Amino acid sequence: MRLVLRPTRHLPSTLSADELLARCEDMLNRPDCPCEGNVLGRHVTLKIRDADRRFWSPWLNIEIEPRPDGASILHARFSPHPNIWTIVALSYIAMAVVIMIGGCFGLSQWWINQPPTALWTIPFALLVSAALFIASQIGQKLAADEMDMLDRLMLKATGLQAKPDSSPSPRPAHG
Repeated sequence: MRLVLRPTRHLPSTLSADELLARCEDMLNRPDCPCEGNVLGRHVTLKIRDADRRFWSPWLNIEIEPRPDGASILHARFSPHPNIWTIVALSYIAMAVVIMIGGCFGLSQWWINQPPTALWTIPFALLVSAALFIASQIGQKLAADEMDMLDRLMLKATGLQAKPDSSPSPRPAHG
């Protein structure tokens, strides 16, 4: 099992960036497309349809980078809904601030021979950070089928082949 916050993969392609973008746009415009999304510049977003979306449903953000030889590289990153990701990121930042302030205040208490009770904020913040990380891993496990579906859809639309060991899903690869 891989411990990652936002699974990522990088896939080289012999096709031009414009061709890959056109293929993604064609896929999204089909009535039988199982997801929704958009193409904006060199960026593609794939997400679960609103009717099927749950709290932990992933988004697949794709950047297509053109190369000088006419080929391209596709950078795909899974993440939760942007609102959820913002809350998680700000929570980690808040816990870092709590650790810094609690550490400084606790050391100040210790230096003036008072009980350094503020140092208790450090294990508390570390515990909250660990809980956030565990929650993100649980969310990835709950969203594994949706991640696999979006990944297969991206590979099918672009005609790319993934290496057997490059699955973005947090689940271990099977046989």
